[in-house]
Amino acid sequence: MGHSKLSVFCSAFTKDKCTILAEAHARNTGCRNIDWSLLNHFSNGFKEKYGCDPMKNEKAKLRMLDGIEKMRKTLSANSDATLNIECLMEDEDLSAYLTRE
Repeated sequence: MGHSKLSVFCSAFTKDKCTILAEAHARNTGCRNIDWSLLNHFSNGFKEKYGCDPMKNEKAKLRMLDGIEKMRKTLSANSDATLNIECLMEDEDLSAYLTRE
């Protein structure tokens, strides 16, 4: 899975060669879609809790996307990860916990 594309291959390995049995590509599905889904989830929670929408502030949105990308990369090696962004908007901090499941 790349930033903007998902590729899946099924192959068979024998002693001397590798044979591709099937392949599939999704050109519009990638990690950026996961990042945007998590951004919407966490921004809605932040909006409900503090009453301000980080999606309307470009700096807050970019800080959240950066933190979410780091959290997603941490989840590739660990079973859980935390998202901590200090002073996201109006001196309020964003803290979240996410597991692989």
